[in-house]
Amino acid sequence: DISVSKAELPLISTEAVEIPLDQTDPIYGNQGSAITIVEFLDLNNKASQVVHQTLVTFVSANPDKVRLIVKDFPASGFFRNDNYAPHLAAICASVESSRKYYEYLNELLAQKDSLKKEATQTASAEKIKLYLPAWRNCLTSTATKTRLEASISLAKSLGLKSAPEIFINNKKVNYLSDINLGDLLKEIIKVY
Repeated sequence: DISVSKAELPLISTEAVEIPLDQTDPIYGNQGSAITIVEFLDLNNKASQVVHQTLVTFVSANPDKVRLIVKDFPASGFFRNDNYAPHLAAICASVESSRKYYEYLNELLAQKDSLKKEATQTASAEKIKLYLPAWRNCLTSTATKTRLEASISLAKSLGLKSAPEIFINNKKVNYLSDINLGDLLKEIIKVY
């Protein structure tokens, strides 16, 4: 007989990893906060959408204590190239400002299942009043594609398999579906 015991991970990893941040990363919340949440997001993944909304709600309720930084991590593969489109559109919204980036994500995610449609992406850009000529030019820019590929490469270098994934102050959160993320975040903020 072979017996296997379940490996249990700590809720928050004890070891920190290096997650490089740069000036193009859109920040939501207090830029100088002691708590930094880095979210690896797949806009096409329902679980990732729910986690993102939970994080944005939490940061909105604690804007002076927390900052949120989103890294793109859409599922990739032979049949998934259209998964990149909403991420490219959001990156282009961030070129205007971090505020516009988060407004754009909010508007785009409100569209539910039509995120991949160009018309939905454009309507979202129009609704938040992005400067459309610059946004459209950005969509086909090599720099935009390079930025998305760098984010995906970073996620893979950290050993991530798929989104959603969250790091708090560079420590991975190993949350399970039965743990309330909002409650976990409330407990973490008490420490700082």
